[in-house]
Amino acid sequence: MNDVTLSVQRLASYREAIKKIKQGKCSLSFPKDTNIESILDFESDLVQLAAWLDARLDGFNKIQEISTEISKGSVLDEVLNRIYDTFHEIIPYDRIGCALISDDYERVFAHWTKSNYPEKVMIKNGYTAFLSGSSLEGILTSQQPRILNDLQLYLAENPNSLSTKLIVAEGIQSSLTCPLIADGKPIGFIFFSSKEKPDYP
Repeated sequence: MNDVTLSVQRLASYREAIKKIKQGKCSLSFPKDTNIESILDFESDLVQLAAWLDARLDGFNKIQEISTEISKGSVLDEVLNRIYDTFHEIIPYDRIGCALISDDYERVFAHWTKSNYPEKVMIKNGYTAFLSGSSLEGILTSQQPRILNDLQLYLAENPNSLSTKLIVAEGIQSSLTCPLIADGKPIGFIFFSSKEKPDYP
């Protein structure tokens, strides 16, 4: 087999791999019929990317399942405690918080939090903030998770963010914020927070 034929076949396999990733099928492998180191390195990187996406998709799918459980009337605190106990293999965190949206969509209020440093938690149940004009409103608009890998830098750029000041004072360095959507309706947010940075690639 000449190099041109090999290149065409490899490109076709890469296109197929990218198509699978777009479809959420992130288990990839390539035939080991080449000794070209750069090609092998690229394929290894592609397989690792697919595995990373697969883990993240699994995490986000589980978060969607949480929203469904909540909308079906499952006891919210029981669901959140289960998340804290079982999500360590999917998402790194030292703290998880949940905020719910008020019925008039004007405010968010802290409903639940759990951490490995309970004595230092500063954002507790009852803490409220306006939703309109906040960064959380942008997350609702996009319905996509937000990753902040350097909260101190974010605070320097947004010095009026009281919630960021409080979470940084707790020792948190990075965060992953996911919207909770049930039956197409936003109901709140779940916050995964870590003392390390960056922790959410």
